[in-house]
Amino acid sequence: MSTFDRHARQYDLDLEKGTRLAGEPKEYFARARLRLARDEFARLGFAPRRIVEFGCGIGTNIGVAREFWPDAELTGLDI
Repeated sequence: MSTFDRHARQYDLDLEKGTRLAGEPKEYFARARLRLARDEFARLGFAPRRIVEFGCGIGTNIGVAREFWPDAELTGLDI
């Protein structure tokens, strides 16, 4: 088992320690970050066909990206 595999099991618990101060779940922050991109893309008339997330961790942003760009091909990469 890789170091990340071991960490992935604890990832949500570790992340919650930081987000607890704001009182919002991790999806709130993922959605807020990607909403900025979605709104700017819409302003430019751009609809992404392919999205690659480098350092995707356990894939939270990928799930949100699927909501915002349902027709895009999504790839998540992490070590």
